[in-house]
Amino acid sequence: MGRCFGLTTSLNRCQRSGSWRFFCPEHKKQPLIWVFTFIFTIGGGTASIYSVLKSDDKSPVLPQAVAEANKETKKAVRATGVGLPPTDITDPAQKYYMAKRAAEVDAMRKLAEAIGASVKSESRVDKGKMDKDYIETKIDRILKGAYIVSTQKNQDNTVEVIMEAPIDQ
Repeated sequence: MGRCFGLTTSLNRCQRSGSWRFFCPEHKKQPLIWVFTFIFTIGGGTASIYSVLKSDDKSPVLPQAVAEANKETKKAVRATGVGLPPTDITDPAQKYYMAKRAAEVDAMRKLAEAIGASVKSESRVDKGKMDKDYIETKIDRILKGAYIVSTQKNQDNTVEVIMEAPIDQ
């Protein structure tokens, strides 16, 4: 006699007794679902990590035509943003992308300041660490056509992004 290890709709163990080994006839397909879920989860995570390791990070945020048009006019503003990885995340790929996004946002904020935005910010430091950082930005002009010039991961795991935006005259 065996007990069923299947899960019911309320996510409790079935616990039926019978002549089967691990799963009753109602739950006999659950091991297949578990195996497929496990395989696709591991496969997706592996593909995500592989794409981070093999990426060149030199693609523009907007289409290449905007970048080419900007190179011809030479009227642009450039800003560098720096992003720190979060300390509470253990996945290196997630840390990198979160630091990269923080660097992009920092660079875009600096671009907005350079083209005429009013920025109100509040930062709170506790025991030498940034405790709270609040930024409110009001832009008089639209930041359109901004693209990434370069992305660099530094040895201290910070990410530095250089962005450029064409200036309308």
